[in-house]
Amino acid sequence: MNREVAHLRESLILIGAIIMLIGLGSAVFIYESAVDDSDSVLGYEIIGGSAYPIRPEDSRTYRRDLELYGGKSSSGCG
Repeated sequence: MNREVAHLRESLILIGAIIMLIGLGSAVFIYESAVDDSDSVLGYEIIGGSAYPIRPEDSRTYRRDLELYGGKSSSGCG
């Protein structure tokens, strides 16, 4: 009986380790294949059920600051 319990315990530990490695591998794959656009996005605007990113270049404050520091030529406003 004691030998059966030890064998069952070793089997469960092995199965748990395999599941853990598969999960870790899946997590690494998902992390590496994900696109990272969050650095340049201020938020999201939802129009008609679709989410569109709001970039800093789209804000009036960004354009005003750009014009303040670089003049009209840097803001692209002509």
